[in-house]
Amino acid sequence: MVDFRNRLAEHLALGVSEAEAVLTQTMVLGTRARLPYQLRQRYADAGIIHIFAISGLHVGIIAGLVVWLLAWSGLRLRMRILVLCPVLVGYLLLTGVPPSATRACLMALMYCFAPTFLRRADGASALFATAMVVLIVEPGWIANAGALLSFCAMGGLFLFTKPFTYFLNRLFRSTLHRSLLGDIPLVRPWHVALRQHLALLIGLSTAAWIAVLPLCLYFFGRVSLIGILLNLFIPSLTVIVVWTACLSAFAGFVLPIASEVMNRFNAFLLSVIDTLAQKALELPGAVYELEHAPGVTVALLMGAGLIVFGMWLGVQERRCRRQDPLDPETFDFLPRSVDAVRPSNGLPF
Repeated sequence: MVDFRNRLAEHLALGVSEAEAVLTQTMVLGTRARLPYQLRQRYADAGIIHIFAISGLHVGIIAGLVVWLLAWSGLRLRMRILVLCPVLVGYLLLTGVPPSATRACLMALMYCFAPTFLRRADGASALFATAMVVLIVEPGWIANAGALLSFCAMGGLFLFTKPFTYFLNRLFRSTLHRSLLGDIPLVRPWHVALRQHLALLIGLSTAAWIAVLPLCLYFFGRVSLIGILLNLFIPSLTVIVVWTACLSAFAGFVLPIASEVMNRFNAFLLSVIDTLAQKALELPGAVYELEHAPGVTVALLMGAGLIVFGMWLGVQERRCRRQDPLDPETFDFLPRSVDAVRPSNGLPF
């Protein structure tokens, strides 16, 4: 496995400088120890260091690429899952089994195999089950900053993203209403789709930022305020970089010239990310730093307060939906009849 990883790293270094290759290798293969301290600090202050830590974002990107390739080949869904699972396990071993990647891989496996055991796939349940498995196998990770940040960020996405996105859609006036005369929703104009996409990006970025806020203050005594803005579009660039790097790593076995072209393209995208991070940190108030980091008790109280706030926000979201039962789910644009929206029991959902 080490030799294979080194071969892939060599392919990612074709046609680019060593400094540029280190960034791509860190992002895809998890060779984070080679990332210079100055760059690590810069990206941490900018709130985008997670793009260089093998986590759910990277596992999801790899899984999406594999599923797309398998779907293009014509394999059935069950066969895709059977092929995807060993690929994810192999990628986890290839990256050295870091805590964040372990969490993401276990969650993906549980999510994929849930229908096999006649269970509906549920992200929150998969997260809690993964936490139990991880703590049984490796109890020391309960004090590992990377593991805690990974689990809290994912929990925050489950807790806050949906209500944040819903209220942002109401604020942006981008919520579609269904016609009372039929079960086909109104056509979604491009400007509405754009506002909905923006609401989703803001909801995701804010949810993850809020969830890890107590841990950032406890472990590092500082938090990136500009990170909310940068994470609106940096993850999208990361998807392109990771997909291109995966193709480059394997193209190097048969067509090295193709790897060189893709590596240079990735070097350009990474230079854009680095420039954005530098310019963002020049803004006043980009990073908030405490003189004294909060203790364990304060961090736990902050976390408990965020959980209560997330639960209250979810209640408010459901209350708003009950007042407007023709308002569809933020991510649901499938045709639904009026009877389905307003069932016979009188409840909107």
